[in-house]
Amino acid sequence: MGVDKNLEDNSVWDAKWEYLFISYQQDLRHAFYLNALLNKEMSILEMAAGSFRDMAFLNSIGYNCKGCDFSSNSVNLAKKHFPKIADKIFELNAFQFSNNIERFDVTYHNGFWGLFENDDILRLFNKQKSITKKFMIITVHNGHNHNFKQYFLEKKKSDNLYAIRFFEIDEFIDILGLTGNDVQIDPVGKGKLSHEDLLVKDKNTDQAEMLKYMRPNNLELLEISERLLIRIPIN
Repeated sequence: MGVDKNLEDNSVWDAKWEYLFISYQQDLRHAFYLNALLNKEMSILEMAAGSFRDMAFLNSIGYNCKGCDFSSNSVNLAKKHFPKIADKIFELNAFQFSNNIERFDVTYHNGFWGLFENDDILRLFNKQKSITKKFMIITVHNGHNHNFKQYFLEKKKSDNLYAIRFFEIDEFIDILGLTGNDVQIDPVGKGKLSHEDLLVKDKNTDQAEMLKYMRPNNLELLEISERLLIRIPIN
């Protein structure tokens, strides 16, 4: 799958986010998963933040989290929607990170890499790594969940927003030239119906309890999870 070249144009995303921004605020599951892996002493950056919902939630429970996106419209909408943290929201293209940018203990994004081919993913990986001090979190759509993948294939016939790349674990590791020992993979997202998603429904932010659900033995829930949340330490 090739990335939609229109997505390289800020104006396309500006138009999409105008109507998607508010609806995307409703699903905070990813922010709850992140909370299980972080501590409040860390400096954190959300890349390709889009709706900025995750960084906003993390700030609301005591984290120091900034967020960036390449779309000026997304950034302006987020600053209006989250005025108390407007100073933590800024415009920046992930392909254009430089040595001058602030470095963070943790950087993360959700679904971002599903828009790109391998060469660009490797570029983005190295850019993200250059500004990260402790570990990166990369969340992608789970290619082992065949029902979820098929749902996206059907939806994209009428809406290219669903033209998202799915990843299997070995494929992901191979793209980055890593080994299984280099990463921690947590299959997450149960359709808001069970396991860790029930904790989110109850607004339960207990980290130990969330990890218990996120990390079952031997990836036993891999094929029914929507996403792979992948943690990569910086050596």
